[in-house]
Amino acid sequence: MTNMGTSSDLSAPFIDFFQPLLVAFGFPLRAFCPVDTAACNMQARTLEKITNILIEQLSVDPGDVCLEARFVEDLGADSLDIVAVISAIEREWNLEIDDSTAERVSTVAEAVALIEEICR
Repeated sequence: MTNMGTSSDLSAPFIDFFQPLLVAFGFPLRAFCPVDTAACNMQARTLEKITNILIEQLSVDPGDVCLEARFVEDLGADSLDIVAVISAIEREWNLEIDDSTAERVSTVAEAVALIEEICR
């Protein structure tokens, strides 16, 4: 049996799996620069937290949540669900997202990008 190492070592497979997807959907390459591992870890944690929020708020299967998943069309969210998701995101990151900004977010990738932008 191999030694799994520290908790930061455990995030590497997660990051390795999602890196090509994040790049394909327009996330900045700087997050994947080996020198900037803090940014990479932050982006992976953001995606993981948003995924957990969507699973909890929308009662969707974890396999249905991916970067290109659209909240309404793919995950079955209605307008009240969207409000609940935005509220959960605001609580998780202790921030406020104005309505006009929230209306522009329709996919998981857009939600991750918004959080990353706000938290910079």
